[in-house]
Amino acid sequence: MFTPRKIRAVGIQAAALPAAAVLSIALLLAATAPASAEAKITTFDPPGSAGTFPRGINAGGSIAGSYVQGGQTHGFLRSPDGSFTTFDAAGGNIATYSVGISRKGVIAGSFSDGSYEMQGFRAAPARKDHRVRTR
Repeated sequence: MFTPRKIRAVGIQAAALPAAAVLSIALLLAATAPASAEAKITTFDPPGSAGTFPRGINAGGSIAGSYVQGGQTHGFLRSPDGSFTTFDAAGGNIATYSVGISRKGVIAGSFSDGSYEMQGFRAAPARKDHRVRTR
């Protein structure tokens, strides 16, 4: 197992550059070692989706993304408990694309309106009634 250590660089000279490159590669390889046997992969799809595109996850385990259903793209929020909240930014839009979620659960993304113009949105955390508020 790789144990990270503090490395203090004191003026790298041209002659020392190859050694520094070797050290960088060694650190990179150690950092990309295979996950432990305890890692868990969870697959999911919003109900009825034909394609699911998770785009962001926050430290609390909430996942934001988009999914396709019936030829339209909608946004979703998957809570750590596995429940889904689906939404469309601004009524009557053609497509909603969630691209990220903050630590506090704020979702950012874009949507296409009826004239196919792309606009941005910010969706506040879900209320108790499980509706995502978009602005």
